[in-house]
Amino acid sequence: RRVPVLTYIRDAQQLFAEYYSADSLRRRLSRASFRPAVRSLIGVSSRVAFPSRGLARAVLGDEGRAARATLLPPGARVGRRVPIDPAAKGFLFVGSLRYPAHGGDLLLEALRGARAAGSEPEMIWVAPPDEPRRADLPGWVRLERAGGEEIDRLLPAVLASVTPRRRTPYNDLAVPIKVLEYLGFGRPLLVTDTVETRAIVEAAGCGLVVPDRADGLRDGIVELMSAPFERIAAWGAAARAHAEANSWSHRARRVMELLAEDRR
Repeated sequence: RRVPVLTYIRDAQQLFAEYYSADSLRRRLSRASFRPAVRSLIGVSSRVAFPSRGLARAVLGDEGRAARATLLPPGARVGRRVPIDPAAKGFLFVGSLRYPAHGGDLLLEALRGARAAGSEPEMIWVAPPDEPRRADLPGWVRLERAGGEEIDRLLPAVLASVTPRRRTPYNDLAVPIKVLEYLGFGRPLLVTDTVETRAIVEAAGCGLVVPDRADGLRDGIVELMSAPFERIAAWGAAARAHAEANSWSHRARRVMELLAEDRR
């Protein structure tokens, strides 16, 4: 019927052991069927898109086909503008502490190290609704349940956001949506050195990239806590500007442009 179809492959966690353990028959079947199912869908589409070139290579298994795939990174939610408070000490972490690949244990150790070194950072942990508070968390960890615009109300206490992911095969090629959301908050980003996340922060000029170790994160936390406010504000403004240039509205317009090209 000459109707253009763009298939977007959001992730491929089934292919990576650090995120998807094939410890049951159902999970083994899911892993084995992932590529054939996705390739069948691609076969009846006029175009396929991925958030990163690395994910395209992982799914397609061919450098040439991956190079021809369309890139559509996630967009940023640009909420209301909340100025940075020079007295803020909070490091915002959105996500689960249950998965080692997310690096939550590294972040907690880094914060303890920074506090032992004389800084007074706090952690604002926005946890998934089904994740209970851990009994071993210190008093300087503030647990919140929020999402989307609800997170905006936390921003007055936030100095920076932090993405402490361990460098793994999947984390190197993934483009976490939360990193784009962090940009929209207008705060500096502290991230570990995974390939796609590093590229975003460096392109935006909006924060620090550190090794995926507790001491690397600790040093980044201390640097942010001691940085002149003008530097913090500049990083925050750069983050916000990058978000505004890469919003979901921009992504939607790009999808419409691609569909129009395929219709011709």
